[in-house]
Amino acid sequence: MKKYFKFLLMISLLAIGCSKSDNGGGSSNQAPQEQPIAFTIDATNNSVSTSSNFAVNLTLNSTMPTAGIKIDITTTDQVSSAVVQNQTITSNLSKNLLTVTNMVQQHWNNVTIKVTSASNNNNNSTQTFTVVYK
Repeated sequence: MKKYFKFLLMISLLAIGCSKSDNGGGSSNQAPQEQPIAFTIDATNNSVSTSSNFAVNLTLNSTMPTAGIKIDITTTDQVSSAVVQNQTITSNLSKNLLTVTNMVQQHWNNVTIKVTSASNNNNNSTQTFTVVYK
């Protein structure tokens, strides 16, 4: 009888030790993850502008993050390496008209456009192109 009681006690302890804990139905308290940022622009390398400004259409192809996006535009003169534009725009729109500004005539410029989730700095994407003001 003692052996039977010890056996039953061991089985009970094993069953309790191996059972799943209930954390409220198995749901997580984490916020849903955002879709990775993906976007397109209509500018290409070796673009030509007839003025010191150059329009660029940006389309967000991924789902808009709930807090929106930040769009960073950095333009660097290739001749002097000077940053001629450093601008941040916030938006909740999937289509945005951007303007590259302050280009020096007859100089090639490197333009970097970075789109970042307003609520998660690690969720971002970057594209670059070159443009000259003729």
